Amino acid sequence: MSRQPKSRAKKEIKAFWAGSSLLIVSLLGGAVLQINGYIHQNSLLSDSKKQIVAITAENDVLEVKLSQTNSLENFNQYAVAQADNFEKVDVANVLYIHAANDQLAKR
Repeated sequence: MSRQPKSRAKKEIKAFWAGSSLLIVSLLGGAVLQINGYIHQNSLLSDSKKQIVAITAENDVLEVKLSQTNSLENFNQYAVAQADNFEKVDVANVLYIHAANDQLAKR
């Protein structure tokens, strides 16, 4: 009868160590997955910050180009350059269509 308690105690110790080992492996696996997720999110955040800086710099350049393009001096140069493309028409040759008051256009 003395063999049975020792045998049972050995089984309980083996079960305890097996359960403890399984718990440790599970916790280590969970920790590895969490660290992997953290590194991935940190990498995405870093890439997003770099893109924000690049887009902000591009936006600043575009704002400067827009203000230069929309300046009065450039507009006058553009108007002079485009003046040759337009045809002068005598006012007497222009015909207007009279539409009723409640209509926008009439054919």
